[in-house]
Amino acid sequence: MQNQPVSADLVTLVEEEVKVSVDMILASIDDDPELVNQLLPRRIKECVNQKFVKPKQIIVVLKNKDIVSQSIYDILKDTYEGIPYLLVKVIPDSYDFARSLDMAVQNVKARYYCVVQLEHNIPVNMLSTLNELINDQLALVSMICPRYGGYSGLIVQTMLHKIFGGNRVEPLYDKLVEAAKIQGKEESIHTWEDLWTRQKLQS
Repeated sequence: MQNQPVSADLVTLVEEEVKVSVDMILASIDDDPELVNQLLPRRIKECVNQKFVKPKQIIVVLKNKDIVSQSIYDILKDTYEGIPYLLVKVIPDSYDFARSLDMAVQNVKARYYCVVQLEHNIPVNMLSTLNELINDQLALVSMICPRYGGYSGLIVQTMLHKIFGGNRVEPLYDKLVEAAKIQGKEESIHTWEDLWTRQKLQS
């Protein structure tokens, strides 16, 4: 407080300081190149247009030997609005979605990461809803389960990904659900349906 101008809004400064830190992972595994060129700009714009909380980084993980990396970089540059971005290109044909995701997470720097497949929309209040849950409602959040089945919509603490070995042997979200049950911390596992319902009740 002593280091801030007299006119500073201290509440706003605190809110800015404690905002949740999230890297967005936009995943395209074996998608048609034309579909990627069509959908990737939309998903990036939805990331940069997030309300109140912006992603710390946008990571595009791509597995398709027919897609030229430069075309993806061109899309990223065209939609760039000050958020760092990174392209992770998966070469081995044997890599499935889970192994490709683990490659992308190696580059995550934020406290949480969020996975979205290109065919799924990203609500503009997604990160602000997560931030409200953590910083306003003071909820413990280890994971928010995928919204669409598979991995899309999954939000996880990056540290837990490393502790549990990512998706080796079985999906990470199954490991975290099982661990939460064993430790009696089921309240740390959330669903997006729960979040939207809670948000409506408070508004």
